[in-house]
Amino acid sequence: MSKKIAVLITDHFEDSEYTEPVKSFKEKGHEVTTIEMEKGKTVKGKQGNSELVIDKSITVSRSASH
Repeated sequence: MSKKIAVLITDHFEDSEYTEPVKSFKEKGHEVTTIEMEKGKTVKGKQGNSELVIDKSITVSRSASH
């Protein structure tokens, strides 16, 4: 059974602490949504290996929808 998983993230995150769990979640068929203060913002990992665009703003996200 797949799940919706919300990941709260911002600039200068530890790359592997985001990429490894998200890779595992997606391999298992789960839907991953990134959340930050600003939807559409591009955030980068501190190692420079990861860059992603935020899916939803934290102000409009509700735990019941994830």
